[in-house]
Amino acid sequence: MKKLYTAFGVAACSLASLPGHTQSQWQNDFSNQGEIVKTVGRGECSIADGVFRSKGSYACFGNPEWKNYSMSFKARAPKGAEQVQIWAGFRAYNRFDRYVVGIKGGLQDDVYLIRTGYMGTDEFMGVRPLGFHPVPGEWYSMKVEVCGNRIRVFVNGEKEPYIDVVDKNANLAPSGEVTLGGDGLRRNLTT
Repeated sequence: MKKLYTAFGVAACSLASLPGHTQSQWQNDFSNQGEIVKTVGRGECSIADGVFRSKGSYACFGNPEWKNYSMSFKARAPKGAEQVQIWAGFRAYNRFDRYVVGIKGGLQDDVYLIRTGYMGTDEFMGVRPLGFHPVPGEWYSMKVEVCGNRIRVFVNGEKEPYIDVVDKNANLAPSGEVTLGGDGLRRNLTT
């Protein structure tokens, strides 16, 4: 199977107000082609023409100390792809301890939420049908809200979340950066 780039448009992150802190916001429109991208994995990540692209790896953005925040982005699989696979993450403290969210379209059209962890603490948090068939080449938007142990995942601006869970083990990945990219479910669990 030929590996193709996943393209990401504007990514934004709003940090929730915490006692003693003011609300802040991080946004990247990927207009800086010279931006140094912190890549994890053996694949490639690049920025060109206002689009971040990943192939077989993912990139980290933000701060490992981020805890409660909302992140949103739009992404697409290339037109030549066999199926849609869009992967991102949050509270990525390191390559082992993080959450991964994804849209997978092909034989099954689902949205996934997973917590990865060191020494067997991986856990599927939710898998839900999308209710539509994602098509390679079309842009899809995702939004994740994480506050304490509650996580909500929205797709394409829907008012109701596709996934709304309370993670009883949220202390295993309590803070971290935003990640964009990845190479499928298996690689996101083992990268």
